[in-house]
Formats: sequence, C-alpha cells, structure tokens
Amino acid sequence: MLQPEQRAAFGVNAVLLVTASTLLQCLALFGVLPIIDGTVGHAIFASVEMLLIVLLVVNGWRIRRWSIVSAQTALVRSTATLCAVSLSICACGDLVNRNYFELQYSYDRVVRHSYLADSVWFFLPGYALLIAAVWRIAGRTLSTRFMLLTALIAASLGLLAFIDMRNPATGLYVTAMTGTYSIPITVTACSAIWLIRSLGWNRAYWPALGLILATLADALIGNFWLYRDGYYPAVSHLNWIIYFASQAMVQRLPLQLTVQASRLTQPVAGI
Repeated sequence: MLQPEQRAAFGVNAVLLVTASTLLQCLALFGVLPIIDGTVGHAIFASVEMLLIVLLVVNGWRIRRWSIVSAQTALVRSTATLCAVSLSICACGDLVNRNYFELQYSYDRVVRHSYLADSVWFFLPGYALLIAAVWRIAGRTLSTRFMLLTALIAASLGLLAFIDMRNPATGLYVTAMTGTYSIPITVTACSAIWLIRSLGWNRAYWPALGLILATLADALIGNFWLYRDGYYPAVSHLNWIIYFASQAMVQRLPLQLTVQASRLTQPVAGI
C-alpha cells in the first residue's frame, strides 16, 4: 500500500508543475512575456514549456519506479508503465507542436498550422496506451460489450465532429491524420466513464477528469488552429493549460489503484 507521504510527494510535484505551467501561460496570455513568432522570445518560451513537460514525464517514471521497488500488484505496475510511456510519447508530439522552425502551410494552402498534423504520429499511440490502461482496469468489473458499445458511440461522434469541422479544401495528408486522430481522442474521454464505473467516483475523479480534459484540449486546437480562418494565439495558451493539467491528473491513475486493489480483485457482474 502506498504510504500517505509518498502519495503526497508525487502529488505535490505534479501540483507545482501545473501551477508553474499555468502561470507561464497566463503571463503570455496577458502580454507580459514577449513571444512573437519568429523571435528568440518565442523559442525560449517553447523551451520552457518543454522543460515543464519533461519534468512531468520524470515524475511519471518515478511513480513507475516506485511501483516496482515497493512490489505493487502487476496491474499497478503495468498501469504505471503505460502512463509513463504514454506521456513520454506525447511529449514528442509536444516538441513537434512547439514549431521551432516556424512552419506555416506545410501541406496545403488552406491550413496555416498544418504542421500540427505531424504530432498525431505521437499523440495517437500515446493516447491509445492510456485507453489500453483504462481498458485493462475497467475490464475487471465492466463487460466488454458495454465498453465496446460506448467506444463505438464515442468514435462515431468524434468522426462526425471532424467531418463537420473540416474544410473541404484541406490537403489529403492533414485530412487523413486529423480524421484518424479524431477517433481515439474522443474514445479517451469515453474511457473516463469506464474508469468511474469501475473504481467509483471518489477514487477515479482525478484521472477521469484528466481524460476528459485531454479531449477538450485537442478539440480547442482542432477547431481554432486547424479548421478555422484567422489566428488565435490565446487559444494556444488555453490549450496548454488544459492539456498540461490533464496529463498531471491522468498521472495519478496508478496511485489510485493502490487504494482500490482489494476491490479490483473481486470482479462484479458487468452490464
């Protein structure tokens, strides 16, 4: 069982990083920091963002190491590993999205920030690992039929939202990448339902909220930075605040399992 002081240490690290990340974005949002595209200030700002996400990744790997050293259950260890690997892969997508090379209209003359499509190569498998982690947890108490049905509904809604949002003149590559990604990122939010039903609200609300916020963060970028005319820098800052917080919340998933281990060993009838 995870001792209270150990749980608090991992949680405090995450809270401090979320606070620093939010403060950084607020300073930029209100024009305090000079981060005009193409300037040194922009590169420094992007590098600080990456430093913060790397520190969050380190916290995730420390949780994984704790799960092994303290001889936690196989489910806790595998969940900690999946969460750490997921965030590590997503961090590579964050690096792409920092756009150090100031790319614009990379794949067509319609989508200004089409370089964002390249990050799907990382975010798609990253979030797929999170879905797999939740699936393994929820599969002990929920029926496969229920999870498949809700995933299908969520995927269909995500695809319909993409079709409604997409500009018909968008190039094939951007269309294919973002259209494909609309499915797992919506299922990510759906997996929050599985988590709450399997662990209960009191223990699942932090990681479940993180899963929902992850979908919300990408919805903001997809709607404003990919498929809408104009330039919305404020949305970028809001997106990062939500995204960073979501990753920190999901990071608590293996910690929550240590409290629920006794319940998870007693499967109940699914729907």
